[in-house]
Amino acid sequence: LWQSAGAHAQRISAYREAAQYYQRALDCLSDVPPGSQRDSQELALQLALGVVLNAADGYGAQRTVRAFERARELSERTSNIEERFGALVGIWAGTGSLGGHISAMELGREVMQAGEQSGRLSHRLIGMICYVGGSFWVRPMAETIAVSERILALSEPTARLECRQNYGEDPLVSGRTFMSMALWLYGQPERARQVSAELLAHARGDGFANALCFSLVTSNMLHFMLREPATVATLAAECLQQAERHGLRVWQDIANVQAGWARVLQGDETGLQLMHEGIAGNRSSMSSIEVTMQLFLLDAYAHLGRADELLALVDPVLATARRR
Repeated sequence: LWQSAGAHAQRISAYREAAQYYQRALDCLSDVPPGSQRDSQELALQLALGVVLNAADGYGAQRTVRAFERARELSERTSNIEERFGALVGIWAGTGSLGGHISAMELGREVMQAGEQSGRLSHRLIGMICYVGGSFWVRPMAETIAVSERILALSEPTARLECRQNYGEDPLVSGRTFMSMALWLYGQPERARQVSAELLAHARGDGFANALCFSLVTSNMLHFMLREPATVATLAAECLQQAERHGLRVWQDIANVQAGWARVLQGDETGLQLMHEGIAGNRSSMSSIEVTMQLFLLDAYAHLGRADELLALVDPVLATARRR
């Protein structure tokens, strides 16, 4: 009963409620005798809990990591390919959020290889998403564009639905997200704008809150680089509305940083406090992008002419970037 309630809440993007229901279902297992049947039930619940916690608490949050670590432990006792693959994807998400980009890329390659070996299109798509999620930061942009194009070409409706239901990822959203950022860095800003516009149109029409928030904050990265604070403010406000409505802390933290930057560039220094709050939250929800979030703050200090604060932040940011 609780598991069904969790699945229903997840389908309507009520992620915190879904997490509560899945946890109650797990609590009920304390009355079930040990054995393979109990392990299978717990594994399915831990995977489902981890997926909704990715959105609710963040990919690197302690509760999220614990759920996937327990799933990985249980998956080693089963021959079920779907369950073993789901646990591997969850561990990748935690590695990407807490570890370095190279380790995320290497584990992403492992997920991609497992996806290819399984023969399931949804697994292949998720594997490529995991790989490009790490490789984007350390490999040539041409590779990111090529992998993203392959994701988009293979994203047929049934496989996309499986990806969304089982892993909380929409391949069309992920593919367009990484492609738009890579195109900008590759020196093709107009094409990057086009892909970003397609991304938002798709995400808004799909009604999937987690994917929409992901699309909004990543589109804002492009508009930040283009120095368009009015657009950043608009998209951040839309993201915050969705994040607060559905309890999506990870996107709320990022959108706060972006909204604060837009305020500063539009003449309101109170945006600095909002940025500090967002950066502090991001350290626990998705610390892998801490350097990216700090870039907004560095830019805000530069805009305000606050050289001492800017210079004091440069060395710690560089140290974090080198560590990752």
